[in-house]
Amino acid sequence: MKLVLKNTGLVIIWILGLLIALFPARYINNIFGYGAFFFVLFLFVFSMVILLILRRNIKVETKFQGDISTLRGESVDLGLNIKNQSIFYCNHATACFYISDLFGQVDSSLESDFVLAPKSETPFEFDADMNHIGVYQVGITRLTIYDMFDCFSLQVPIQEHFEVQVKPRIYSIEDLYVEEEVLHDSDKETRHTTTNGIDYVGVREYTPGDAMKQIHWKLSAHSLTYMTKLSENSRQSDYAVVLDFATNEKNHENMMDLYDCLIETGFSLIEALSHKEVTYSLIYPNKQLELCRSIPRSRDTDMDYIRRFALITNHINPDYPDAAKILDQEAHMPNRSTNVMLCTSRITPELVREIISIKRQKRSIELYLICLDALTTREREDLVAPLRDLEDYQIPWHLITTKMNQHYQEVSS
Repeated sequence: MKLVLKNTGLVIIWILGLLIALFPARYINNIFGYGAFFFVLFLFVFSMVILLILRRNIKVETKFQGDISTLRGESVDLGLNIKNQSIFYCNHATACFYISDLFGQVDSSLESDFVLAPKSETPFEFDADMNHIGVYQVGITRLTIYDMFDCFSLQVPIQEHFEVQVKPRIYSIEDLYVEEEVLHDSDKETRHTTTNGIDYVGVREYTPGDAMKQIHWKLSAHSLTYMTKLSENSRQSDYAVVLDFATNEKNHENMMDLYDCLIETGFSLIEALSHKEVTYSLIYPNKQLELCRSIPRSRDTDMDYIRRFALITNHINPDYPDAAKILDQEAHMPNRSTNVMLCTSRITPELVREIISIKRQKRSIELYLICLDALTTREREDLVAPLRDLEDYQIPWHLITTKMNQHYQEVSS
């Protein structure tokens, strides 16, 4: 507990008042002569006792049952209640409300002065525009109460806060389709499989390792050797949507804009793939900078992924899993994908080489390059200049600004 002196001048006045209250004692030689002094002293002590009681009986509660969830770009009504559970009146208190940003720092704060009546609640509500995806904390950084003479103050310990979960907007991408060229490049990734079903297109001679239930017994009886059934040649394509959170941008606000667009583009691709007869997965670095691969099951899990995603950063050291390293690791996975959709805002020579390498592996890759909407024409030309090499290999790439493409229509929830 820390008692803070608010105004030195008021303390001096208090001391002078006590000294003046001693003057009657000089002329009245009994206990009544000290009455004024003891009265002033009593007021001072009483004020301090009330301040201590108030400190123990002021609580902060959220107005919501649980956390708040909203879509990026929407405004939310945030509120807290400050309760005075004592029978004493607090004629002066101040509170500083805050909202954290994506990087855990205080993004905005609001300081307010108020009074607390006995056995009452003081509600505080304020609107906030949640312009960026993420999980944000809302609470009070400082709650200060003052004694009845506004001379001393105490800090009230605050424990209560709540989260605001800002979800990404999902867009429909009408031009997302599987081209014949992609299927042709994927042929290397398909192979004959054996099955115990009746849907098969042929047989071959038995080889060690084939399951006995895959044997075509009737044909084997006529062929005098064991024959194994073959299934229809599968042309099923699987996709990997890759998110890269490395950037060259320095401004924090611009970084958050890029982060929003990266996530919304990636999740929009996942949403589009979920309506097609293909398998798909999401590849991303987590906060521990480990490469993760998982299959999003529904949009209800979006926030679970966002909590795990690494934050966008411009501090790229040799060990950071940027897009080039992610693609290199994915290519060496035993369950590597036939088709890759890369979402990134940072183009490097190493990344261009990795993209071309995937194409040479007879796999398909598509690039979604995220850039700031405020870039000039010259800046955009400089940004996409390294991608001219991709055109020689007929690798498709798309430039998506933080304002999102005009042909994107938001999917209603």
